[in-house]
Amino acid sequence: MGVLQLGFFTFPIHFIPPGAESFLSYGLCKTEKFEEINGAPVPDIQVYGYLLHTHLAGRALQAVQYRNGAQLRTICKDDSYDFNLQETRDLPYRAEIKPGDELLVECHYQTLDRDSLTFGGPSTINEMCLIFLFYYPRNNISSCMGYPDIIHVAQELGEEVSDSMEGMMAMNNVEWTPENIKKAEKACKEAQQMVIIKTIDVSVPGDSTLSRLEMAGVGWCWAKPRKERRKQVNDKGGNTGNWWKTRQAGFRKSSQLHGDPAWSPLEAKWSPRTKPLQASGLHQ
Repeated sequence: MGVLQLGFFTFPIHFIPPGAESFLSYGLCKTEKFEEINGAPVPDIQVYGYLLHTHLAGRALQAVQYRNGAQLRTICKDDSYDFNLQETRDLPYRAEIKPGDELLVECHYQTLDRDSLTFGGPSTINEMCLIFLFYYPRNNISSCMGYPDIIHVAQELGEEVSDSMEGMMAMNNVEWTPENIKKAEKACKEAQQMVIIKTIDVSVPGDSTLSRLEMAGVGWCWAKPRKERRKQVNDKGGNTGNWWKTRQAGFRKSSQLHGDPAWSPLEAKWSPRTKPLQASGLHQ
């Protein structure tokens, strides 16, 4: 049995405007690189259960499956999500995920009781947008999550930014009127997505201290496991040092946020404008 984590990559790009009656966030998973990252052929994934997770502002979630550019099915959903009633649920059928399928997670939030931005993070006053799929047979992929190009989002809101750090900081300059909330939601939906795929490996051939991340359409990033990173941060007095390495031409580091590297896509292959979201019941 395996567990696959899907959704919106929580930190540092995720934001939700204050005073929103409704705000939607999207996280994309592209499975086309699974076999390459897994290091062995990946059998079709047979999903039999799921767990939905947001924090207190979450109102609804769903995971939609696409194949060859068309919607195949809604794997799971809850239109009346309650943070206090989280549970693992069985599917009434086996949902089969094949290599090349795309999985889109949509989270619906309400922040009428908040007067400042809500950012992604571990606290219940922060937010998350995650769905955990329980499946068999187990492979080596632990998570597959996405986030939108925040530079595009900021520019659509009239902010002049040149990198991801400026893009996130610019969200604090926006006057969050109902019009701007809808504009931000539309920009997040139409932005190119960076997809991050992570394995459960604690070792990689040739280097026992590295675990793998894949930026779909961009290249390889090799990041030290959390314990190694924490040790290096402590040794260097708060500086993470050169703990990451690129492994493929065409991969670039664009900026740093809170000591962690952030990347900008050279090639992003998905936009909801090219997928039939109307058929999935997603809001337009």
